Amino acid sequence: MVAHLEYVVILKFDCYDNLKTWLVSDVRREWIERLQPLIEKPEALQTLTGLETWFTLSNKPMKSPPPRYKMMLVTWLGVFFTLPQLNRLLAPLLSGLPVLLSQLISTGLGVALLTYLIMPRLTQLFRKWLSIKRCLMCEVNYLY
Repeated sequence: MVAHLEYVVILKFDCYDNLKTWLVSDVRREWIERLQPLIEKPEALQTLTGLETWFTLSNKPMKSPPPRYKMMLVTWLGVFFTLPQLNRLLAPLLSGLPVLLSQLISTGLGVALLTYLIMPRLTQLFRKWLSIKRCLMCEVNYLY
């Protein structure tokens, strides 16, 4: 049995603009052409930071995800205000349930509230601040 080796290339960039520059660069294109005999299927590009789906507006998608520290601060703000209120409201209803089941219900409801109600509103509220991006290599402030 011949095993097919699969190789994965992971590239990290200091800012989204440098990633975009790399993706359209001649150097990248030349490497892809040189490696073409070894490529069995089309490339699959993924650009992920982890929380970016919470930071898009349905009517105005951002050109690039906000910096991670901004996503972390807005997420923390949402969790900070959501979980205590949710726990206070649910405590009387879940008090008779086993602790693990109670936590399962409260965390599931908390994530649902954050995903569909809280984070879209916080993203809208902080949209200007979230969209100002500083590129470390470029030393230029970008407003998307």
